[in-house]
Amino acid sequence: MDYKYMVVMVPGSDQKPGDGVTRHVYEVSKRLAKRGIKVLGIKPSSEALRVKYIENYMLLEVPNKYFSLLHSGIASKIPEFLNNVIYYSSYRDVVRNFIKYSKSSIILHTHGFYTLSQPSNNSDIIKRLSTYHGFVPLDIAIQNNWYFGAKMLLSLLKRVYRNADHYTTFTEQTKIIANRLYGIELERIDVVPHGVDADFFQREAEFAEIKSVEKEYNLNKPYRILFLGHLSKGKRPDLMLKAFKIVSSRRKDLMLVIVSRWGDYYLDTIKLVRDLNLGSTVRIISEPLCDDKLRAIYKTATAFINIYQLYSGYSTALLEAMASGIPPIVYEHSGNRYVVDESVGFILRKLDPNELADLLAYIVENEEETKKKGKNAQFKVSKFYDWDRAVIPKYISVYNKLLAYD
Repeated sequence: MDYKYMVVMVPGSDQKPGDGVTRHVYEVSKRLAKRGIKVLGIKPSSEALRVKYIENYMLLEVPNKYFSLLHSGIASKIPEFLNNVIYYSSYRDVVRNFIKYSKSSIILHTHGFYTLSQPSNNSDIIKRLSTYHGFVPLDIAIQNNWYFGAKMLLSLLKRVYRNADHYTTFTEQTKIIANRLYGIELERIDVVPHGVDADFFQREAEFAEIKSVEKEYNLNKPYRILFLGHLSKGKRPDLMLKAFKIVSSRRKDLMLVIVSRWGDYYLDTIKLVRDLNLGSTVRIISEPLCDDKLRAIYKTATAFINIYQLYSGYSTALLEAMASGIPPIVYEHSGNRYVVDESVGFILRKLDPNELADLLAYIVENEEETKKKGKNAQFKVSKFYDWDRAVIPKYISVYNKLLAYD
C-alpha cells in the first residue's frame, strides 16, 4: 500500500531497552516502517545535526540551545523540575522549528509529556495525535498523600493534552479516566494497547539454553517465581521478600528470581535479602540479558510476579511473561488488572505477606491449574497484544481516521 503521509514520532527513539515510552516508540516506529510508512523520529541534541537510519526508519537529532544547557553542567546545579522544563522545552523548540518547513502531510505523533511540543494551531498539513501512557505522576502524588502536588500536576496535564486532534491510550479504563481527568471527549480517544513480540517469546528456548542459565545463575530449586523490572518502592519488593521468608519454611523447593539492575529500592532489596537471611532462596540477576537468554529465563519460571500498586498501566515484562506461557501474580488494585483476570493469572487481594505466601504455596501445589492459566495467558497475549497482529493495524486505522478530520 502506498501511504501518502509521514509519521513524525516524538520522542524519536533508537533503542529497544529503556523506559516504557521510548521502548514503545522504538517498536512502533520500526514496525510501521516495515509496512512502507515513512517514519521520522525527532530528538534534540547538544551536538551537530545528525541523521541515523534504524530498522528502516530515520532518526533526526537536531542541535538545540536548551538541550545544550543540560549538558553544560547546569543540570546538577538547579532543581529537578527546572531540568524537566528545559528538557521538554528543547523538544518543543525542535519540533516546532521542524514543522515550519513541512510541505507534505504529516501526522505528528507525540507520547506522554512530549505532547507539550504539539502546536496549538490547526493545520491542513499537520494532524496531531497524542498517546498518553498512564497517570504515573498523579498516582505517585496521591500514593504519597501529596494532594496539593496532585492538583498542580492535574492542572499541568490538562494543558499538556489540550492541543492534539486525537488521542490513544492503552486500555478502556484509562480512556475513561482521561475523559474524567482531562476533559477529552470519548469519541476522540482510541484504545491501542502496548505490545510484545508474542511469536518470539512463544518459541521454546533450546534445552541447552535453559540448562545454561540454570547453571550460570544457580537456579537450583524446581519451582521459581520470577520478578523482572526496576525495583521501585511501588512494586513492593519488601512484601515479596517477607512473603518468601514465610513460605520458605513450608516449601524448601521454591525460590524467587529477581532480574533487575536499577530502581530506587534496588539497594534496599539487597539489604533486605541479607537481613531476612534469604540468600539460599533468592537470586538477583543484575547483568543485562540478550534476548535469547531473557527468553530462557522466562521459560525456567513457574510464575511471574508484579504487584505494582499504581493504576497507570501494565508492564512490558508482564506481557513477555504471559507470551512465554508463564501465569502472572498481580495485585487486585493495579493497572496490571487491565490485562490479567483469573483465567490467565493469580490475583492478590490484599497487600499482606501472609496472604501472598499462601498464594505462592497454592501455585506450587496446583501445577495443573498453574499450567492451564499459563496457556490461557499465552493465547490472550498472542491475540490481543502482539505488535504486528494487534497494535500496528490499530495505529494505522487511527492515522487514517485522523487524516479524514476536517
